Amino acid sequence: MLHHRHRLIPALTIIKTANVASAAPGSAVDYTITVADTGQTPYTGATVTDDLSGVLSAAAYNGDAAATIGTVSYASPALTWTGNLVPGDTATITYSVTIKNPETGGTSLTHTVTSAAAGRAGLWGDLLRYHRPLRVLSATG
Repeated sequence: MLHHRHRLIPALTIIKTANVASAAPGSAVDYTITVADTGQTPYTGATVTDDLSGVLSAAAYNGDAAATIGTVSYASPALTWTGNLVPGDTATITYSVTIKNPETGGTSLTHTVTSAAAGRAGLWGDLLRYHRPLRVLSATG
């Protein structure tokens, strides 16, 4: 009698979004990262890191990170989530930054979310552009 062993497939899907596509100096930008176990195996102590190096020259982290499952911590410049997920679970991580006013560090915020967990997918970075305030000229100069 032959027994076939089925291998369970791990799959961790990570998606990151921002609440706006552009922002003016002084305004807040809210980020949401979802980490879903879309595979057939549980994750114990999975970690996801959002490196904010490309953000902190132009914005300040607001110290407000929260997670629906697991824990989230911040040690400049990295925001790190650690948690356990079973198939079907989704952790949602939220945090915000405020664009410096006056603007001091360029015109885009770029950062990438990464994880070393097996079966990870969807490691998207995002590009958030913001603009400087416009100077309005009068007809008389």
